[in-house]
Amino acid sequence: NNVENVDTDVIIVEEGSTLTIVDNEANEGLIEAVSGNDGYAVIAEGTVIINGGDFKSGVDAAGAPNAVVYARGNGKVFVNGGVFHNEHTSKFVLNKKDADRATTTIEVRGGLFQNFNPANNAAENAGTNFLAEGYGVIEKENNWFEVVTMIDVKNGEEFKAAAKESKYVYINIVADIDCGTEHVVVNTDKII
Repeated sequence: NNVENVDTDVIIVEEGSTLTIVDNEANEGLIEAVSGNDGYAVIAEGTVIINGGDFKSGVDAAGAPNAVVYARGNGKVFVNGGVFHNEHTSKFVLNKKDADRATTTIEVRGGLFQNFNPANNAAENAGTNFLAEGYGVIEKENNWFEVVTMIDVKNGEEFKAAAKESKYVYINIVADIDCGTEHVVVNTDKII
């Protein structure tokens, strides 16, 4: 929708419906709610699975930034990939309707986010974490945040167990660890 000052939501998935969004191979698609009203790129009242794509929202009539993806009612959002632009530095890139926090779900397992950390943001109060278990965030250049598979380890036994797993892209060491003299084969070169 490229008309300002009218309803500017792009996709609304109604309750009882499921929509899976994937990116095309040419990476040509941009789902954008234009500025001028409370417009969202995606509203989930049903289930939305985002496996890819490019998403963006503008500002409302007062100049405040809008959310890009919004869950309300019994909406469920599962983000496995995609690019989420936030040029207006909104704290609500991913957001739940306040009155529906208990009945909505937002779970992130992938994606690239501009000016928004899905592991630590203020969308649902300070310290909101939308990440699924086993995922973490890597900060990239120019305030972009990438969601990757990650595990925190705090001792030698946890490190050895994580090192054997091939599902983790990153192993995050959060304390001094001692692996003794044992030879440990690590299935990633990305250790923080």
